[in-house]
Amino acid sequence: MYQPSFTIIAPTLPINHPGSTTITAKVSPSFGGVQIDQSCSVTGGTTITPVTANKLTSANGQVAFTIDVQNLAVVNPNTSVTPTASCTFTVHSGTGTATASFSPGNACTYGLQPAPPGCGNP
Repeated sequence: MYQPSFTIIAPTLPINHPGSTTITAKVSPSFGGVQIDQSCSVTGGTTITPVTANKLTSANGQVAFTIDVQNLAVVNPNTSVTPTASCTFTVHSGTGTATASFSPGNACTYGLQPAPPGCGNP
């Protein structure tokens, strides 16, 4: 049974910008046609929209997923609320796993002056 390791090779993690991002990963040893499954998890208002849930690796063992991330900075007067966001990529029926993390935050903790309207009175 083919049990490759699996790593994200681009971009640098954590991803700290909203919008569309291409995440490139590679199985090692390189092998084409390996199915990679993807699942994403978010809390606290951040949204992730994967373009494709499953893909096959290319002949050189690479695969690229496009992810659209929105609301990395949420406004919540409860400053202990910090959103989380990540996507996990797994070799189908295998052991290789890699996680792409995002860097979301609560804008009420950024020290902005004036504070965003939703942060409440200082």
